[in-house]
Amino acid sequence: MMTRYAFLTGALFAHFLVVGQTTIAPQSVTCTLDAFSSTCAVENLIEGVGLGTTTSTTFSYSPWSNFSTGIGFVSDYGQWEGNITYTFVNSTSVSRMMLWNAYFNFELDHSLRNALLTFYNSADQVITTANVTFPQAVSDVLTPQVVNLATEVVGVKRVMITVGSLWGGNEISMRRIAFAGNGLVTRVEEAGSKTTLVSGSPNPARDNYTISVVGARSVGVFDAIGRSVALEAQIDQEQVVLRWDHLAQGSYHVIIHTATGQAVSRVVVE
Repeated sequence: MMTRYAFLTGALFAHFLVVGQTTIAPQSVTCTLDAFSSTCAVENLIEGVGLGTTTSTTFSYSPWSNFSTGIGFVSDYGQWEGNITYTFVNSTSVSRMMLWNAYFNFELDHSLRNALLTFYNSADQVITTANVTFPQAVSDVLTPQVVNLATEVVGVKRVMITVGSLWGGNEISMRRIAFAGNGLVTRVEEAGSKTTLVSGSPNPARDNYTISVVGARSVGVFDAIGRSVALEAQIDQEQVVLRWDHLAQGSYHVIIHTATGQAVSRVVVE
């Protein structure tokens, strides 16, 4: 069995794009529900959303404006059970959802409470699902409500948001929606390449972490905000072993470059 040892540094892995919880550029958004009026169409949900959007970004509106000033999307009267589909420009990874809910002072709180997220790849196949819950909206809070997923979802082209429940009323009121992730894709897509989510052990890790993967060529390790991390790695024909003993506690992403694409693993170091 051939074994290689490497001391990994960020300079070795410049072909990976790992930017750390960056908002993903939206391509389009659609909905199975009608809009309350032309001023509050579903397309408003992605207006102004881009790479510079963060958890501190505000989208102002008037809670007394009767849906006309700064509001995003309001569904038609009596319509709230339906799907909102959010499509990205490129396939990427998703680890966070941001929702700018809307609260109007002149009626019941129609903000989103629960939803089911269904993640699809570029072949329109379901990758996985996740349930999300948001706190009740407050009219003077203009920053988003944030839900972090338990596991990063890799290779996502679109997300279907199925409304589960509202905080009140029978129409949906929301200002913007955005998704963010660690950008676990290669900078230049290779012909025939693919991204696979893999697990390792033990997880959480304290010293060594072993990932079973065939044909590893190189390994990159990044912390929760996307910075490259230097550590010792043993690369065999059928597995990669990483030494974590000197790293700070926290969450890390491991990206293994193979002949057919890349394998991604998330590990928590205790």
